[in-house]
Amino acid sequence: MVLSDLTSLTALRCRHWQALPRPLPTEVRRMIHNMDAVESLNANQQTESHLGNPNTTILHVEDDPHVARSISRLLQLKGFNVVSAATRSGVLQHITKNGLHPDLVLTDFDLSAEVTGDQLVAEILTYLKYKPPMIILTGVPLLQLQKAAPIADRILSKPVDSEVLLSEIQYLTAPRVHGFHTHLGISP
Repeated sequence: MVLSDLTSLTALRCRHWQALPRPLPTEVRRMIHNMDAVESLNANQQTESHLGNPNTTILHVEDDPHVARSISRLLQLKGFNVVSAATRSGVLQHITKNGLHPDLVLTDFDLSAEVTGDQLVAEILTYLKYKPPMIILTGVPLLQLQKAAPIADRILSKPVDSEVLLSEIQYLTAPRVHGFHTHLGISP
């Protein structure tokens, strides 16, 4: 069996690895080695493409474990420090007992029957001595979120586009001088 490129090898590794003749031909071993090197390089490039400051802490509140894992992983890969919670009590524990002071709060709107995202954000603000930027993610039609509008800096619809989310987070967490965003080149 002769493989002509790394794409074929990837498909082979995923589906037909056991079907390869043993011992592996030199050409196949060389391609596997090259593919591992490319995967390693890609992994290094992903971790180096940081948008966020590693000192920027995002409190991420999401009750769906799959969505929580996906968004948290994306933010971590982009260089943000992410603290996750799935419930109101988890959020309050991070803030009151662990002394968390997030630089941004990213929360789902429809968390549970216990509390909505905007109610949770209002409660968070009673414990903090400042108002961090707030982003609310929702699957609810935006017209129904009028009560959340005064609290949230941004309301984004689910499923959220990762580039839009990262852009909003980067904008809201950018360094400011006297209220101006320094990354925009505006001086006071």
